[in-house]
Amino acid sequence: MRGWRGILKPMKFLPLDKACADQLQEKGAVFYLWNPPRAKAGLLGQHEVLVRLVTSFATKSDQVDRFLEQLG
Repeated sequence: MRGWRGILKPMKFLPLDKACADQLQEKGAVFYLWNPPRAKAGLLGQHEVLVRLVTSFATKSDQVDRFLEQLG
């Protein structure tokens, strides 16, 4: 998962299992639930959600590391 650091800047979309997204939020992760584009019907599985991850110059590497650890 270390290789993910580069794709988290500045904004990326990630399909996640809904249960995983719920667990991440319970652990304090902050991200936005996003509706998939209409042109991409079928992009998500029945139990998946699309999340938008946003970073900025103020985002610290330990925040990214903590998110990745929680993601497992």
